[in-house]
Amino acid sequence: MTLCMHINIRHAFGTKALAPLLVALLWACLFMSASPAAAQVTDKELDPGVKMNFLIMEGGHFRIEPEQYLREGIQASIVDNYRYAVYLLSKAIDSGGLSLDNLSRAYVARGISYQGLGKPKDAVHDFAKSLEAMPSSPTAHYHLANVLKDMNKTTEAIIALNQAITLKPNYAQAYLLRGRIWMQRGDYNLAAKNFSQCIAYDSSLAKAFFERGQARRKLGKLDQALADFKEFSLRQPLDEQVKQLIIKLEYQRKGQKG
Repeated sequence: MTLCMHINIRHAFGTKALAPLLVALLWACLFMSASPAAAQVTDKELDPGVKMNFLIMEGGHFRIEPEQYLREGIQASIVDNYRYAVYLLSKAIDSGGLSLDNLSRAYVARGISYQGLGKPKDAVHDFAKSLEAMPSSPTAHYHLANVLKDMNKTTEAIIALNQAITLKPNYAQAYLLRGRIWMQRGDYNLAAKNFSQCIAYDSSLAKAFFERGQARRKLGKLDQALADFKEFSLRQPLDEQVKQLIIKLEYQRKGQKG
């Protein structure tokens, strides 16, 4: 039996003092088994135009600073150009010239890019490296949780989100993600509470109303679910599926009252 299997879920969720230790145990569990090192995207994999541009920039007439690789890499990741992002961010990381704050940002951006490329283990590795550089980064904890959720490691994902929220109590996106994980685990009460906390901190996140409606529907609270779906529909009027769902639930509610 591995060390991972001895994690007490009650303590993981309820004991703040143990959270850093549990996150450390998570990383140990993920990396004790033999796994290949994070794959590096090389310039050979770049589009010819991109490759030519960097051959020119990296020639004798130019000197690219690590921060420039970082900026360009983050921008590439934002627009979903993940392979290009990994190339640039690897250049920034391998330069050894980044501050700890920027190094943490580089690992987060590369981790997001690896996740976009369908390489979750490489993503987890980079988010863990980001937290080594900057343990107090709520963003790194959040993205670690996001990839762990995709790997169905829901206990570990909640631990990471607890850390993110401890560091940033008004982190609306973290509450939204934690609600989704509770939905995944079938705990609709906790899911609804997390979606409500998300809305309390950022009511502009329309998706939170829809997802709270789904949780309330599972709990049999049709009036509240309908209110949430209608609020979502006001914010996203082109979503025809939600309009059909509202009609269906209104008939269902009338049937219950009749």
